[in-house]
Amino acid sequence: ETSSEHICKLGTHIKAERDPKPFARSYSSSARPGRSHVRGQPPARGAVGLQNLGNTCFMNSMLQCLSHTRPLTDYFLRDEEGEPFYVRQINEKNPLGSGGDLARAYASFIRDAWSGSYSTVTPSALKRAVSGWKSQFSGYQQQDSQELMMALLDGLHEDLNEIIQKPYVEQLESKGEPDHELAKESWRRFGLRNKSVVMDHCMGQLKSHITCDKCGHESILFDPYNHISLPLPAAGARRVTCTLFKKHSSQRPLKVIVAVQSKDTVGALKQALAKVASLDGSALDLCDVWGHRVYRTFSDNFSVEHIKANDELVAFELGERDRAIDVLCGRVSRYASADRQSPYELFGRPLRIAVTSTTTCGEVRNVVRQCTKRFCDEASYSLKISTAAGTRFESDLGKDDELLPKEVATLTLEFKSDEGYDEDESDKVEEHASCAENGHRDINLVDCFRKFAEKEQLGETEMWYCGKCKEHQRAYKKLDLWSAPEILILHLKRFQYAQNTYFVHRQKLDDRVAFPVENLDLSPCVLDPESRRSAQYDLYAVSEHSGGLGGGHYTATAKDDNTGVWYHYNDSVVSRADGVVPSDPKAYVLFYKRRPGKSS
Repeated sequence: ETSSEHICKLGTHIKAERDPKPFARSYSSSARPGRSHVRGQPPARGAVGLQNLGNTCFMNSMLQCLSHTRPLTDYFLRDEEGEPFYVRQINEKNPLGSGGDLARAYASFIRDAWSGSYSTVTPSALKRAVSGWKSQFSGYQQQDSQELMMALLDGLHEDLNEIIQKPYVEQLESKGEPDHELAKESWRRFGLRNKSVVMDHCMGQLKSHITCDKCGHESILFDPYNHISLPLPAAGARRVTCTLFKKHSSQRPLKVIVAVQSKDTVGALKQALAKVASLDGSALDLCDVWGHRVYRTFSDNFSVEHIKANDELVAFELGERDRAIDVLCGRVSRYASADRQSPYELFGRPLRIAVTSTTTCGEVRNVVRQCTKRFCDEASYSLKISTAAGTRFESDLGKDDELLPKEVATLTLEFKSDEGYDEDESDKVEEHASCAENGHRDINLVDCFRKFAEKEQLGETEMWYCGKCKEHQRAYKKLDLWSAPEILILHLKRFQYAQNTYFVHRQKLDDRVAFPVENLDLSPCVLDPESRRSAQYDLYAVSEHSGGLGGGHYTATAKDDNTGVWYHYNDSVVSRADGVVPSDPKAYVLFYKRRPGKSS
C-alpha cells in the first residue's frame, strides 16, 4: 500500500531492453486532439470538464485532484530546448513500469487540460493506458478512485524513475540504533533504487513496529508511502433505526437512530436507545414488527449483526412486569369472501403493555384507552381476547373487576368499520434529533490519525514470522507517521469489509469527518523532529463519493492555485463552488499541500 517498489534479488531489474518507442508527436495530443474534445474557454486554466466514458466518474474525480497537484502538473507542462522535459526522463527499461506508456498518456492529458483551448477533455487515451498498465481497470465497471490513484502514482513513479539499473539493496531492520539513524539510512537505501518527481513531492516515511506476542521480539522498519489510508474511529459501527413507544403514553411514538458496534448485543442496543430517550434500558422490549403484529422479541444476548436491514424495529417501554401482552388492531377484511377462512385483517401499529398477576381487565382497558385515544374512539371498537395471529377471537375481555387470565397473550381491538380510527394519526411519529443526524457523529481528522497509530493484533490470516521464535505469530503491529511529504494525500477508509456469521459483505461508512481546509497541523502526529516543524498543510482538492455501494457517484472539488477560486467537477460539468464543506460525508480522498514558507 506504500508504493510499487519491492526488494528483489540481484539482477531482477536487468532484463532485455524493450523496443524503444518513438518520442516524436507522442508527448502531446494538442496538435492532434481527440475528436470528442470540446473546444471552448474554461472558467480558469486547468478547470476543464472530463467526458464520462461509461462508469468512469471515479477516474474523472481522481484526475481532477491529480491535475490540481501543481508540482506534478508543472513538471509535465515544463519544456526545455523545444521539447517536454519529462520525455528525457522516461525509463522504458524499468520492468515495474509500463514502458513509458502511462507517463506519455498522462502528460498528453495534462497538456490538453491545461492548454486553455478546451472546455471539456475526453481522457480515452489515458483510460487505455491505465487499462494496459493495470488490467483491473479494463472495461467500464465502476471502480474505486483511491485504487486508481495508487495505480497512477505507482505507474508514473516507475515510468519516470531515473534509476535505470537498480542495485540490490537489503531491507534495513533495527538493531538497537536510534530511530533517526535507521530512518535516514532506510531512506538513503530507498533512494538508491528510486528517484522521480513523485518521490520528490509525494513520498514520506512510516515507522512500522511489530512485537511478537509470544516472545516479545521486536522488529522496527521504515517504509516509504505516497498516501495514507486512515481508518474511521466509527468503523464497525451500525446505525439502527427504531420506533420507541413510551409506557402508557398517549403521545406519538419516538423515532430514534443510534449507532452501535455490529458485534454488540441487543442489550447494548437497548441501553443506547435508553440513553438517547432518557429511559431505563432494562425496561425495554425490542421487537421486530411484521404484518401489523409483533413478529419476534429479541433477547438481550442476540447479536446486532444478525438484525436484518429491513427489520422494522420497535421498542416498548414496559417497566416492571410479570409478562407482557400484545394489543393488535383488526377489522373486517375489505377483500373478504364466502370461502375465506378469516374475515378479519390486521392493520395499524401493534402495542405492547405490561401486566402482573394482579392486573384486572379494567386496568387493561384503561391502559389501552390511554394509549389509543389520540387515533381512535373507544366506542368504535370492542376488546377481544384473540389468538397470537390476532384474527381469530376466543372471547370478549372480562368484566372490569375480573383478573386478567394468565393464558391471555394477545388482545385485538375489533373495529366494525373504518369510522372512528384515524389511520394517518396512528402512523405518525415524532422524530428525535438523532434522525436529523442520521445516527452519524462528527469525527475529527486527528482522531483518524490516532486510530491509525493504535497498536493492533494481527489476525489469523495475516500472522507475522518471528525471527526469534521461528514461527508465525499473531504479533502486535503499530504504525506511526515518521515524516510527511510536500503533497500529503489522505484516504478516508469509508469502504470496509464486515463479516457476520454467514458471509462477508462490503459496506460504506457515511460518518462526517471534520477536516480543516486551512492549517492542518500534523506536528503532534509526526515523529521526526525535522519533519514536524513543517507539518502544516492547506487543502486543495477532494475526491468525493456520494450514494451507496454499486450505484454511487464520484465528483471532485478543487482549488485554482492562481485565483484561489474553488470549482466543483461533476464529469463534464464544471461549476464554481463556495469551497469545501469541512465535514462533508462525501469526502473520500483529501489532497493537502505544505503551507507556504514551510520547508522539509
